[in-house]
Amino acid sequence: DGNGGDDDDDDEEQVAGLRLGKMDRIPLKVVVRERNNDSRREAYGGVGSNVVLDGEWLRPRDERRAAQRHVVGVFMHPVATMTSLPLPVALARAGMHVVVAASRFARNDATLVVEKVVLDLGAFVQHVRHVLGFRTVVLFGWSGGGALAA
Repeated sequence: DGNGGDDDDDDEEQVAGLRLGKMDRIPLKVVVRERNNDSRREAYGGVGSNVVLDGEWLRPRDERRAAQRHVVGVFMHPVATMTSLPLPVALARAGMHVVVAASRFARNDATLVVEKVVLDLGAFVQHVRHVLGFRTVVLFGWSGGGALAA
């Protein structure tokens, strides 16, 4: 088709009576600057006192069908990655902007410090507000992320 995308970009799918559109997965990197002088590191990755967090913005492809451009849902679990779970994907395909965020302890809870996970979630909230431009952030919990979102 010449645009490098799928031929069926405008197609929608009906699931349980909902019209689900396409979405884009946009990688996110958020940097958290550690403020203490403690030489211990709880995570791999980062330079010096900075920790680099990974995430994805699940953006509805058709902005006209996006529920509200100023609202974003954020999912985070203390140690799991959320990128392939059905709820965030379904919300994005239904028209909601969604960010799935990984803490510095993704896939490794041996050194987990819950207070640091809360700081990581706060860094993502600041990022979606100040960098991506969303005014309203809705925290979603899934499994261990439920207590984090509360």
